[in-house]
Amino acid sequence: MNTNSENGNNHWTTVSRGKKRDKNSDTPPKVQGNAELRFKQKAGKTEEEQLFLLHQNPNITAQDVEDNFDGNICRCTGYRPILDAMKSFTEDANIPGRKTIDIEDLNKNLCPKTGEKCSSSCSGRSLDLELSDARWYRPCSLAALGQVMEANKTKQTRLVFGNTSSGIYKNEGPFDIYVDLHSVKELFCFQSGSIGGNLMIKNRHNEFPSDIFTTLEAARAEVEIFDTATRKKQTTSLLEFVSVDMSNKVLTAVILPRLEENIVYRSFKITPRWQNSHAYVNAAFTIPINEQVIQGKPSIVLGGISADTIHATKTEDFLTNKNLSEAVIKEAYCILRDELTPTESILESSPKYRKDVASGLLYKVLLGLCDSKNAKLQSGSENLHRPVSSGLQTYQEMASEFPLKHALPKMTSPLQVE
Repeated sequence: MNTNSENGNNHWTTVSRGKKRDKNSDTPPKVQGNAELRFKQKAGKTEEEQLFLLHQNPNITAQDVEDNFDGNICRCTGYRPILDAMKSFTEDANIPGRKTIDIEDLNKNLCPKTGEKCSSSCSGRSLDLELSDARWYRPCSLAALGQVMEANKTKQTRLVFGNTSSGIYKNEGPFDIYVDLHSVKELFCFQSGSIGGNLMIKNRHNEFPSDIFTTLEAARAEVEIFDTATRKKQTTSLLEFVSVDMSNKVLTAVILPRLEENIVYRSFKITPRWQNSHAYVNAAFTIPINEQVIQGKPSIVLGGISADTIHATKTEDFLTNKNLSEAVIKEAYCILRDELTPTESILESSPKYRKDVASGLLYKVLLGLCDSKNAKLQSGSENLHRPVSSGLQTYQEMASEFPLKHALPKMTSPLQVE
């Protein structure tokens, strides 16, 4: 949620050609002739996230803008002008005056601190900082990380990348040692919050409905673990990983196998919002099938049910080598409902709802694989698509009542778009 207002001051994000970022400026620069950041007066960070999307990919679509916008709460400007402004940059924009973005600085190598092109002056710097109540390290290699962890193996240690878990499990710690992983070059592929960090939450809290764990486990992924004591790496399945004691160990890689041509893979996340949202239920299905005959044992992985539920083993056993038909699908649906026992929690949706969702997702996937001629059933396998939104506000003026209700421009608006 983005509701901060930068201490009440204007805060501009510059992405225009040939202009340097001026942190003290009260006037926003123009953005390549488009939109001129007209939406950004005393606003928080909602718009900055949209501009960061351009840094990641200048060739965005209107759907990309809406997907990225989901999950933001803006108290300042309202949503429609922000969406309209950002859609003017998209490839499929239908807004008059839209121009193609051609900005040298819009790339993935901008410094998050200065906004300038990265000079690599920050990389490769280790850190050892003693504070009053904790100590911070920033190693630059896996070997250095191992040395730090081995030297502090008797202390409470927290590895930090995105630290997003602190928003979910707020009472962990206190920790004696914090280790920043951003400069460990062997872990460069992880992003904030990292894949490894998400899986580590699942390791510490088996009840956590990790979307990443669910999708990777169904895909039969494995993880590589570095032991700082032995300086050796070992590979284990994700199913075994959740019970591994990760004290003085580091997750270094995720290994994805190549799936065979006859395997159908489907994954789902049922959630209040598209982004930044705790899932009610997540599910992933890997089904080897040929002409409606399941070849071997399928993989049905569910999250958000309980700490003990990962695979729907009884349903997997029933579907093994089955010829899909309406009767088989109905029986699999009933078996799954009997197999699931969602835990009761005031922080989760009701057990009945989560059971209904999980069993409904299996039914949806199997219907899509079964070539049913029943028109009523065919629609059950289709995905619903929400089109890109649009809006228009109109106001009726009555000249006979002027100056009452007469629309007047904001006095400071020329400064905002200059």
